[in-house]
Amino acid sequence: TKFGNQFTSIIKPDTKLGRGMVLHKDYLLGGSYHGNDSILLQNCYGVRWQVEVKCLFSNMMSLVGPVWEDFVMHNITNNATMLHFIEEGKGIFYVATYNKYGLEMHG
Repeated sequence: TKFGNQFTSIIKPDTKLGRGMVLHKDYLLGGSYHGNDSILLQNCYGVRWQVEVKCLFSNMMSLVGPVWEDFVMHNITNNATMLHFIEEGKGIFYVATYNKYGLEMHG
């Protein structure tokens, strides 16, 4: 299994991330993700959230649900402008958040 897949997502000001985050399907399928209905997101402290993945279209997926909302609330501040997803294991992604100056932030 190939690990090490990574991708970034730019966040526009006032984006309501808790409602869901749309991702291109190839971002997840480039690594170990094989169409499961959830992935694990890990923060900088090693805490993991099992987040629901919903297929929207043939090439679009979304991170949704109450666990995603909880992850956003505890890990993504209003100053975040970019999320960096780094695959660390089968269906496990470390999520780093960065501000407009390119500095990594800790929720």
